[in-house]
Amino acid sequence: MSNISSEEFDSLTKRFLGFLLDEYHYVLKKKNDLSYDFETAATRISIFVEFNTLLVGMEPIGEEARKLFQKNILPQQLGVTVVARGLKPDLDYKVIWDEPILSAMERESQILKDYCQDFLRGDFTKWADVLKAKNNRR
Repeated sequence: MSNISSEEFDSLTKRFLGFLLDEYHYVLKKKNDLSYDFETAATRISIFVEFNTLLVGMEPIGEEARKLFQKNILPQQLGVTVVARGLKPDLDYKVIWDEPILSAMERESQILKDYCQDFLRGDFTKWADVLKAKNNRR
């Protein structure tokens, strides 16, 4: 059970992540009441609610994923905050469990806009750097 209705989630998704449709020409795919994928030929952004917490992930797909595999780079899905911290290590951010979906979605969409433009356009040349930074934080 979630603390947000499917109608409200739908509205907030379009409000805060609609820029993916308008500016980057993503296609929106509804997976279930509280889960969407935004996709281009090269990038998938997944957004869903789990245990009353908003999660937003990013992954290379299609030809971009194949290119990474050829270089032995795993095209796995990562949270957008993990991606942003891989590009900007001094970014101070922590997921707040049970945070209201509205504020979490607003922040996650801003992180996408501020730090993930290359990936949103399908340019994954820095993906290995993100994975290395992620693995070094462990």
